[in-house]
Amino acid sequence: MKLPNIFLNKFKSIMKNEEYISFISSFEKLPYEGIRYNSNKISEIDFLKRLQSITKKIPWTTDGFYFKKEDSNVRLTTHPYYHQGLFYIQEPSAMFPAELLDPKPTDKVLDLCAAPGGKSVQIACKMKNQGLLISNEISPKRVKALKKNIELYGIKNTIITNSTGKNLLNTYGSYFDKVLVDAPCSGEGTFRKDKNSIKEYEKYATEGLYSIQRDILDYAFKLLKIGGQLVYSTCTFSPEENEQQIEYLLKNYECKLIETKKTHGMVSGRPKWTEQNSLELTKTIRFWPHKVEGEGHFVAKIIKIAGEEFKGKHTNLHWKPYSEINDKIKSFIEKYLNVNFEKYYYYVKDDEYYLMDDKYPFDEKNKIENIGIHIGQLNKYNFIPSQSFAMTLEKNNFKNILEVNFEQANKYLKCETLLFNKEDGYYGIIYQNNILGWAKFNNGFFKNLYEKTWRKVSDGNSF
Repeated sequence: MKLPNIFLNKFKSIMKNEEYISFISSFEKLPYEGIRYNSNKISEIDFLKRLQSITKKIPWTTDGFYFKKEDSNVRLTTHPYYHQGLFYIQEPSAMFPAELLDPKPTDKVLDLCAAPGGKSVQIACKMKNQGLLISNEISPKRVKALKKNIELYGIKNTIITNSTGKNLLNTYGSYFDKVLVDAPCSGEGTFRKDKNSIKEYEKYATEGLYSIQRDILDYAFKLLKIGGQLVYSTCTFSPEENEQQIEYLLKNYECKLIETKKTHGMVSGRPKWTEQNSLELTKTIRFWPHKVEGEGHFVAKIIKIAGEEFKGKHTNLHWKPYSEINDKIKSFIEKYLNVNFEKYYYYVKDDEYYLMDDKYPFDEKNKIENIGIHIGQLNKYNFIPSQSFAMTLEKNNFKNILEVNFEQANKYLKCETLLFNKEDGYYGIIYQNNILGWAKFNNGFFKNLYEKTWRKVSDGNSF
């Protein structure tokens, strides 16, 4: 692999020769691949039964496994399991930051740089779809991928925003128990698995990126409650983007690093690569590709000890009790589903309806992309349930189900008509006990209601 000269020269100058040779040699090896099951939808036992070629656990996660493409004749991203949101393909080292954040079901959590959504999905699983998760992405283009992944994986407790740290601070103030900053970075740790990142490298290896990271950290820290915890991570090796950013935080705010046990090849950060050479920075964690079964990553966990508490302008006045929702929606849910939303609250915008289990605050100025469970649209004739709503449901939530085989599942995902004849009404399409989406029978004719923008192009191989 041809690595950028600026990268080679930099690390040759700051590393001892023996380590430098081991480090650079690691880029000639195959990258590690990982897969994480969605514990909100499937158990570990069932997951491993379905994907029998996957056996080796990723040691720093509770739900991650190594996966080698050559060990299977299945392309996972085209299989119906993927379209049911049963797993997320993710690089092994990238699974550690959300694991270290350790979110609880009662927490209020912010994933500040959330696209494409892998860490948000992981956080939501650990929260068991409870509490509040704000998944934010500043890029209008990247937030689309975030939204799809949140919906695909059936996440119920998340508000997706397309906003800035400044605007979120104006809305929420020092509101969050935990904040994850998976910062935009130069991506040196992705060279081995993504050759395009090498082409993009010189564009980002500038001081401008460091100031962006610092600005993000400033707002992330202010958004934390006193006693709250922040996890900062990057997928790069650069000291300027890693130890030096944490040094800045420790110097300018009342906080301290939390010591984390380092296992399976993890090593401490490098204080000598900073201005003050503080031993406190040995509490940060580095994943080096010549030391771990994963790609390059840097992770640090910080607790906010004291400091200014900012007041937000958020409100929960948008919400109304479910008991007041339109009767057409109530009627639909009572007729077709076994669910009870009586203790929920609803929000409506442009005839689209959303539910959450509490009146969590938000501000429309933060460019809301999705809120909780997007149940569907109410037009002047009837209620149309959404694909997103279906993905939050389980088989036993449907009064009418239509179980399909592998071939039929693939046809359904390509928005084709299935040859069934059933009584009129809405049905949940089920493949191997998990939901694919809605269908409707009208005069005995099957109408495929799968989300057109999610339409599958090619078939996946069966197991």
